[in-house]
Amino acid sequence: MRRFLKPSKPVPKPKSRLMDTSPTPEPADDAPFNIIDLTSDDEDDSSSIPPIPDAEEYDNEGEDAVEQLTEEEFFRHIRHSRTAVPPGHDRADFATIEDGARIGPGDTVELHNGTFFKIEHIIRERALGYQPHAFKLRGILLKCCRHMDNMFEKNINELVAILLVPLRDSRPNFVTGMEEVSLSLVKRIREVIFTNAIFPAHSFRTVPCPENWSQMKRDNNGQLVLDKYDNPRWVYNSAVINEEARLVVRWASVRHFDKSDGKVKREVFRRLAPAEADPGYSVSRVQLLRTYQRGLMRRQRASSSAAMSTESSGPAPEPSRKRRSTITIDDSDDEVVVTKVQPTKKRKRTFTEESHEMTDVFAPEAKASGLPLSRVTKYHRTTYSEEVEAGPSTFSPPHQGPTPRGGLTRLYPPLQKKYAITDLYCGMGGVSEGARMAGLNVKYGVEREKHVAETHQLNHPTCRTLQMNVADFLQDREVLTVDVLHSSCPCRYWSMQHTVDGKNDEENIAASFMVAEAARKTQCRVMTFEQAPGLLWKRVNKPYWQLWINQFTSMGWDVEWRVLNFVNHRNPQGRKRLIVIAACPGQLLPEFPAETSGPGLRPFMTVNEAISNIKPDATNHNPQQMRQEQRMKPRNLPAADGNKVLQHIVDRAGPSALHPNGRRKFTIREVMRLQTFPDTYKMRIESRNGRTPWTKAVGMVGDAVPPVVMEAIFTNVIKALQKTDDEVSAFVVPAENAIEID
Repeated sequence: MRRFLKPSKPVPKPKSRLMDTSPTPEPADDAPFNIIDLTSDDEDDSSSIPPIPDAEEYDNEGEDAVEQLTEEEFFRHIRHSRTAVPPGHDRADFATIEDGARIGPGDTVELHNGTFFKIEHIIRERALGYQPHAFKLRGILLKCCRHMDNMFEKNINELVAILLVPLRDSRPNFVTGMEEVSLSLVKRIREVIFTNAIFPAHSFRTVPCPENWSQMKRDNNGQLVLDKYDNPRWVYNSAVINEEARLVVRWASVRHFDKSDGKVKREVFRRLAPAEADPGYSVSRVQLLRTYQRGLMRRQRASSSAAMSTESSGPAPEPSRKRRSTITIDDSDDEVVVTKVQPTKKRKRTFTEESHEMTDVFAPEAKASGLPLSRVTKYHRTTYSEEVEAGPSTFSPPHQGPTPRGGLTRLYPPLQKKYAITDLYCGMGGVSEGARMAGLNVKYGVEREKHVAETHQLNHPTCRTLQMNVADFLQDREVLTVDVLHSSCPCRYWSMQHTVDGKNDEENIAASFMVAEAARKTQCRVMTFEQAPGLLWKRVNKPYWQLWINQFTSMGWDVEWRVLNFVNHRNPQGRKRLIVIAACPGQLLPEFPAETSGPGLRPFMTVNEAISNIKPDATNHNPQQMRQEQRMKPRNLPAADGNKVLQHIVDRAGPSALHPNGRRKFTIREVMRLQTFPDTYKMRIESRNGRTPWTKAVGMVGDAVPPVVMEAIFTNVIKALQKTDDEVSAFVVPAENAIEID
């Protein structure tokens, strides 16, 4: 039988995550790991080069932590087509389950193990006749959001489609991701709606509630629990809701595995596409985007009003005792609470997709602390008109145009395509430089270290670089609108090599949980994150990872993540990083960039290629001085192999790798070349005796993200923004839904 891992390693037997999510194997904590600082030269001097790890050895770092499919799971998805009928079988129009009910394609059933199944095909083995075990069901496996390891909100009767698909398969996910189950696993038929509408549209919460679904809540002494209007508080009977109420599928969890080794290489949580929703239950991307944006603007106005009310000296008004026709639902894993209030004679409002707006997008705001005085550039409150100029595609107001002959009305005008980005933890500007190279307007940068922030401002003069703590930046109430937000929060705690508690661990952990506040602050449409892969791979970090992903799904955002080896994207050093891309409701999720270097592609960028042709008068390039220092203080360190990819990462904490000639360290400019910074990129740092401190400079460069990789990522982000804006510009509504204005 085929083995999925290399013969030198034992075949693991991980538990399949098809039915339930289980922890992935963790690499040994004592695994060897060598970190060496970078540096290089264009000279052709030769010297003996000590052995260094080859590319294959470095590339396997942490591979045991990647999710591995079981053999049964692997062969089940490659043995035959999901739509083909195996020999000796035929398709059946229906089958009979244990309670006597007939099921057929298009029905959704509940399985005995607590999952659900949308039937697409029924296959019968002819040799077994019409016995129950002769039937197999093919379709889509569905799982409760409450059972997704805290990565979704625990709303009852909300489901996720579980799809396991081959990598690089162009067919629809709902075709390649079909599963096969036995008829004997079926418990009963259930009502399930597939929709891409924002929660709670189309759920049981929006339909009349039968009497047996709820009851009055009582305390431990048997007394009725009343609400603030002195009305009885009602609670749903969770057992009845789970058994009888409608279920809704809004999300798909798509895992892409590589057929060559059975490893899961990418994962995405996404809202169903309009074409995947049931007829009559789909919403266009444009409607989703506008609904989400209106919710943001409404929340911002409410926040501003609350702030002004808090600052006023007058007493707070007493809450109105007037009865209103409202129902408040509090979903949790334990109970669902409903507050019923006697209705008044008001005009009844009908729930529609267009009127429904997203609520509870963000967690309650922390008390705003204001912006500190320390900064690189003068900070001033920007007007709304200035924000529109930088990112008009985010808040272009609706416009009702003339009705064309086709009976359709254009809802939005063409949008100006100019996109802005905010770079949190911007450092010296690796991400910002990649964004600028891709064509984004780097509008804001936030960095705490003074000399690092000054370097960023020096190279991005049109950007407003703020020297301040990111937490203080996010807690300020002012909205600084951009289209894209990036964050490369501190990665020390999430590193695979983090084995000893550090003094800044709590701060570094908290820095990662800022997604909701960042979305509120910037009102962006796309977020990107770069982080150490240990956040995803290390077993001890699994609870943090689950809650981190929950930040996106609780806001209704699509999110995809992969671990990229930057060497496959024309970066001259091997560096694996977790990249996360998220998009708000209605915004098309950007694709990850395709690999450009590797087997069958362009050759890898070598050290000699990266550091060649540096001009003698280039700044921070002093090879003669570096050679003199090496002669005065010899360092018995390995030299880099100029004909290979650099095997180590630039890091101030590691030993210093020597230039390929073995006679000196890399210059600062060579280190910047190895991080793909252009030669025009400058560095501002406190110098001693007119010289830039080598250790500090290399530390700054080592902490940066290679611009060449971020350029590829942001190029696809711009394409996704443009495609969504084109849909907005071309969006029309049926004439029967249009409003005639004289």
